[in-house]
Parts: sequence; C-alpha cells; structure tokens
Amino acid sequence: MTAIPSRRSGPTTLRTRLWVAAQTLFGLAALTLLIIAVVRNWNETARVIAGLNGALVALSAALVLLGLYTNMLSWRQVVRALGTRLTLAQAGGIYFTSQLGKYLPGAVWPIVASTRLGLIAGMDAFQSIVAMSVALLMTLTVASILSVSGLFLLPVVAERYAIVPVIIIVAGIIALVPPVLDRLIRVALRLLRRASTVPRLAPVPLAAAVGWCVLSWLLLGVSLSVLIAAHHPARASDVFSGLPAYAVSWVAGFVAIFDPAGVGVREGVLVLVLGAHLGSPAVLGLAVVQRTFLVLGDAIMFLIGLPGRRPRAAA
Repeated sequence: MTAIPSRRSGPTTLRTRLWVAAQTLFGLAALTLLIIAVVRNWNETARVIAGLNGALVALSAALVLLGLYTNMLSWRQVVRALGTRLTLAQAGGIYFTSQLGKYLPGAVWPIVASTRLGLIAGMDAFQSIVAMSVALLMTLTVASILSVSGLFLLPVVAERYAIVPVIIIVAGIIALVPPVLDRLIRVALRLLRRASTVPRLAPVPLAAAVGWCVLSWLLLGVSLSVLIAAHHPARASDVFSGLPAYAVSWVAGFVAIFDPAGVGVREGVLVLVLGAHLGSPAVLGLAVVQRTFLVLGDAIMFLIGLPGRRPRAAA
C-alpha cells in the first residue's frame, strides 16, 4: 500500500507564516531605524565617509572578501570531516548561494539552500544540516571568545576581574579542540536520536575547519579596525577595539533571530560599543561602509560560486 505524503497541519502552517511575518516586520523596523539614524546624522556621517583614507578603505574591502572566502573553506573542511570531499568549486557554489538566504525572513534558508544544493553534490540531507550547524557553532564560539576579549580594554575588568574573561575564553578554546568539539556534537546528536546516522568527525579536517574559522574572524574583525584607522590616525587601543566590537555586533545580530542578517542591530551595537571613543556619527558611518562591504561581498562570492552549481556533464 502506497503511503500518502503527510501535509503540514493548519496551525503549523499558520505559525510558520506568523513567524516569517514577524521577522519581516522586525527586519523592516530595524532597517528603518538605521536609515533614520543615518538621515539625522547625515552631514557628519557623510563627512566621515568622504574623509576616509582610500587605500585603507580598499584594504578593508579586500579583507572582507578574504574573510568570507575563508569562512567557506571552514565549512568545506567540516563537510570533509563528515566524510564528503567537495571541490573548491562545489563548496563555493553551495556555501555562497546558501549565505544569500540569511537576508530572507525565516532564519532557516541558509540551511535549506545548502541542503538542497548538497544533494546535487552527493551529500546526505541530514549530513548537510549537521555540517552547516557545526560551522555555525564554531563561528558563534569564536565570535564569543573575541567578544569577551574586548573586556580587557575596560580598566576595571583588566585590573579587578580579569579572571572572569580568562575563564570564559579558556572554556571557549577548549570547546574548539577537535576531540572535545566532536564529543559535544555526538551528545547533541544523541539527544536528537540521530547519532547513528552521522559518522564521527575526522579530527584533522575538523582542526582545519577551526583554523579557517578563526582566520575568517580575524580578517573580518581587522577589516573594521582598518576602517577605524582610515577615519583618523587612531590610538592602538581604538584600532584593536574593532576586532571585539565586530564580534559583539555579530553575536547581537545572531541573537536577534527576528532580524534577517542582523540589519540595523549590528550597526546599533557598534555605535553603543565604539561611540563613546570615536563619536556616534563616525561609528555610524563606518558601520554603514562595512555593512555595504559585507552585502557586496556576499553578492560577489555568490557570482564566483555560480560555476560550481552547474551540473556536471555525464561521462
């Protein structure tokens, strides 16, 4: 007897639609607030953008592109750790296409896209979900470590409470050690009752994935530091603050699950974190420039990855 495919229930479909609608409204609200902030401070913000050092701006843009590319390399190594080898073209085609999904309401589109495209490349559907989830877990862990490192820039923390960020950073680093990370993933899979469907992660590719992930974050964080230096000859502490500030803003955008790609939220957090030292209009201008680089970078990487999505001719 042929099984009849089940359909999603009415309440489930309604909840999904309400979730997407809520994300859309939240994203539009955050974007509107960002636009209002830019308009209110337009004269000074425009002056900041116009006065940026052109060479350093170009360097910042290049660092963003490299950061996005190395992020793909990290995901590719996670896939390899799960037992599937992808060429650079295949990995780029899958990953860079999936990343455009983060600009859509719904929060799941990057995983959905990578799963669908992964099937074409011979990946198991659940394996694709695990690969993207592991890559996201590594990204969140590295971002959290860098965020906490910024606490050392606060004199009161550096002098009295340095042990707190040290403990958090050490715990994060331990979690990224391949055997520990693999054990954490196995525990999560057992809770989902899917441990038997996914092979243990190979330690060497997993270590490479962690390394590429760290490098990606350093490149993206330093891109903001370079923009700060492009604004004016800043102090070393101001330039260094760009790395943890970018990480904090990314984590805030990630936590704000209602906001697609963290638009508006990340920029607002950057103003809160750096505004006291650099001035809110200046930070707003730098945040807008970097957001532009990130959006254009995703578009450029998508175009670069297009050849990897073409089906191979049969032998």
